[in-house]
Amino acid sequence: MNPIIILGSGLAGYNVAKELRKLDRDVPLTVITADSGSFYSKPMLSNALAGKKPPSAIALNTPEQMATQLNATVRAKTRVTALSPAAHTANIGDETLAYSKLVLALGADQIRLPIAGDAANAIITVNDLDDYGRFHALLNDQGGKKRVAIIGAGLIGSEFANDLAVGGHHAEVVDIATQPLGRLLPPQGSDMVRDKLQALGVVWHFGTGTKSVDRNGSELKVTLENGTVINADIVLSAVGLKPRVALAQAAGLKVNRGIVVNRQLQTSSPDIYTLGDCMEIEGLDRKSTRLNSSHIPLSRMPSSA
Repeated sequence: MNPIIILGSGLAGYNVAKELRKLDRDVPLTVITADSGSFYSKPMLSNALAGKKPPSAIALNTPEQMATQLNATVRAKTRVTALSPAAHTANIGDETLAYSKLVLALGADQIRLPIAGDAANAIITVNDLDDYGRFHALLNDQGGKKRVAIIGAGLIGSEFANDLAVGGHHAEVVDIATQPLGRLLPPQGSDMVRDKLQALGVVWHFGTGTKSVDRNGSELKVTLENGTVINADIVLSAVGLKPRVALAQAAGLKVNRGIVVNRQLQTSSPDIYTLGDCMEIEGLDRKSTRLNSSHIPLSRMPSSA
């Protein structure tokens, strides 16, 4: 029997693997991930600094431990380069793997804004545990970098601002909107978040965008569209996510904003399922539908290719 293959080791990928194991302990299972393969809660990435947590304190289990728990093969730091739905195969370079069922739990990428300046490539994002490790190292480099400019005042940007301020760093947040968490909260709620974080020392720059990021000696000079200049040690972008759809699109699966699925999380190819931040169901993304791995008809998944 060919294995069920899950692409992605985030909460979506590992949780569907756990649910599968409740139904069938022995069906062959392989988890493939471009990341480290450690099991951790992604929301912790934006609230671990206040607790002085290094990357090693965030990971709950190593990929080896997850492989043992799941009775599965976990292939970390491995990227699938192509899918063939008709042949039921996934390619890792020249290596071809056959699958009986395939689950795409690919997640999403941080959106990159077109920002000018000779240090635009120094703007960082934190989208996984490896990213957090790099961010944590930067904050503690050469005795500690205290000033962080954050692009984006949404949920993640505001969480990082709070985390940095509580952790003793100086955070300045830039957003074209007029308030934080504008898409999630009514004005009264946004005002409360703004005032509470401001009391912690967070500086807000609303109604303007980021024009350029340039090097100024050991500092970064962030120039805003309204002419304001922020001097920072680190620039962090948190302006939103875009579903990872390139692999599915190249394989001929139906893709819109995300990978399109039905109510059983089945893609346009019958034996391929999708869940998490990369999926789209009836025009809505994962956060809108609030669906999770329990919606996949796992009892029907184990089968021969």
